[in-house]
Amino acid sequence: MRAKSIYVKEINYWAKKTRIPIDQLIDQIENRRCAFEERRQAIVEEEKLRHALKELEALISNVKEIKISKNKNTAKSTATTNVNINYEEKEFTKNTYNIARLADTVSNLIFMNTTNLILNEHNALGRNAYICGWDITCMAFFAKRFCKIIFTQDQLNTIEKQRFIKMDKYNFYFDPTDDVVNNFMSVKTTKNIYILTNTTQYGSAQTQIHKSGICYKLLKDDFLAFVIQDFTEIINGNAISEGVHNMMLLTKNLNIQHSALVLINHENPIYNLTIIEAQKKPCKIMKQETVMIRSIQKCFSYLRNEIIDKQLADIIRAVNQKDFKD
Repeated sequence: MRAKSIYVKEINYWAKKTRIPIDQLIDQIENRRCAFEERRQAIVEEEKLRHALKELEALISNVKEIKISKNKNTAKSTATTNVNINYEEKEFTKNTYNIARLADTVSNLIFMNTTNLILNEHNALGRNAYICGWDITCMAFFAKRFCKIIFTQDQLNTIEKQRFIKMDKYNFYFDPTDDVVNNFMSVKTTKNIYILTNTTQYGSAQTQIHKSGICYKLLKDDFLAFVIQDFTEIINGNAISEGVHNMMLLTKNLNIQHSALVLINHENPIYNLTIIEAQKKPCKIMKQETVMIRSIQKCFSYLRNEIIDKQLADIIRAVNQKDFKD
């Protein structure tokens, strides 16, 4: 019995002594297993990304090629220029089509949700909306992104010929006359007004808006928004700061005694999100700008890159109309 007791005691001693290195070994094995699993998952995600990029590249090379030629016999006017569009059809896979469709759907949902949130904050949801513009193509893009309306070619022809079309609660006016403006601005119920603006021709746009008289019969609770419709041209011309800054001064320059919001109509909704956020939460110092940009980056990482980040910073600074201090 004594020998057995000594033997058991010795066994327990060695068991306790080896427990720590065994536990450490198990931890190392588990850590390596987790690291391997993370690496395996990263490879899977990288392969998915590589596949998606290939699909997008295929989409770019295979989508319909558009050739545009102007009709020399067509009379030109300051309001519109007719264009003949010839399409060359090419096939592309169902997967690439679905990727493009999904991206477009997500973008439009962001526009619609953003618009609804803003209107809700102004107690303006469900009202009749009046959209005024001088460019049919830009009006069609606005309808798609902000109103969830896709015009048919017949409807676009109607807008061009009759200079007006009504879709549900949305009233679209193309190059409206003084009488037309007086008519709908005389409505005594609160409404939402969107004025599509060509910022690269700011002087002409300012004159158009002033002559139209749209902003001088506003009711107290009317919602007013100026929409930058040519943001792609502003980007290409490296004129974001100037363009946005001019738009922020529009109500002052036109002596409009009514609050207004500036929106951006661009295929990437991150620009519109940024200009709205900058107007809602003005940044007075550089740190606030950095916090705002990081927040946008975190929430919408799939919509931005380093170049876009710089452009977002230009928008925020232009909205605040001041040079930042550290």
